[in-house]
Amino acid sequence: MDTPSPSNAVFQGVKIGVGWAGSYRMTQVFARSVGGAAPVAIIAPALNRPDWVCGGELDLGWVFPAVRATWALEGKRSWAGEPLSNLRSVARFPRLDRQLFALAPWCPVKDLAQIGREKRAVRLGVRADELYEHEHAILRQYGYSLADLEAWGGRWWHVGVGLTALDQEISKRDVDVVIGHASHEGVWQTVAAHGFRFIGLEEHVMAGLENEGYARNVIPAGFLPAIQEPLLTIDLSDNLLVTRAEVDDSIIYTIAKSIDRNKKRIEEASVTVSYTHSQMLPIPFLTYSSTMTQAITRQWDTKIPLHPGAARYYREAGYLT
Repeated sequence: MDTPSPSNAVFQGVKIGVGWAGSYRMTQVFARSVGGAAPVAIIAPALNRPDWVCGGELDLGWVFPAVRATWALEGKRSWAGEPLSNLRSVARFPRLDRQLFALAPWCPVKDLAQIGREKRAVRLGVRADELYEHEHAILRQYGYSLADLEAWGGRWWHVGVGLTALDQEISKRDVDVVIGHASHEGVWQTVAAHGFRFIGLEEHVMAGLENEGYARNVIPAGFLPAIQEPLLTIDLSDNLLVTRAEVDDSIIYTIAKSIDRNKKRIEEASVTVSYTHSQMLPIPFLTYSSTMTQAITRQWDTKIPLHPGAARYYREAGYLT
């Protein structure tokens, strides 16, 4: 990433790195309720930077999906640097998210494999964060890359989450394929409403992704009205708030306590948009509310070791023995 690292000289309190959407709003909730600890600064964009957390530029940060933290801790899979052995978890925020794949009615191919097999010049919208990590992994299993798409005369670009993010491209028939996560966001409702066909991954592709450390998930029929049958995809569950082992126990204890006591408000803050499709789209759809996270339960249950301050709070609260 080209984003400059935050400087310790700027702020001497607790620095929490977030993204611009749900992680920002949810952090606001528990940060405002933190008492008896150092003041909190919320720094964005700094999503998925456990290296900054473990290196001291940040004190806490959000990782999504949670598997990225496991890769960073172990120094495996897509994590390019040294293992972050001092990475510790504070809280898990359950998130039911999946990778989606949608082909336009005018798309010149029937599936993702055909793009690589025939070296087709498709127009690909990528609904993802700016790491494009999952998309690179998926296309790699199909034998090509985003760079290959450009070499074949196609193009790709970043797509936002909003209801109107692809309006111009759809009206001009200037997008053939949309892939990415944020499956509860409005852009996918718009894609579905305009007749895009949703597809799943082939079993051999999923097996290859599992070898890279991903877990499988199944998009159920009816998840969107346009999805008529279950579709195989990768699992992108959970937001994870992480810190480093060296952060003061009392600070992490206080933050874990604030999260636990404000769970309902955090869940409410994760609702990103609410609208009725019949008022905004040419095809009637159900009323839709987009939620970044599910009910926050077992927030101490992570694959990353708990920070001692968080573990102390969870024990005192009766969650851990």
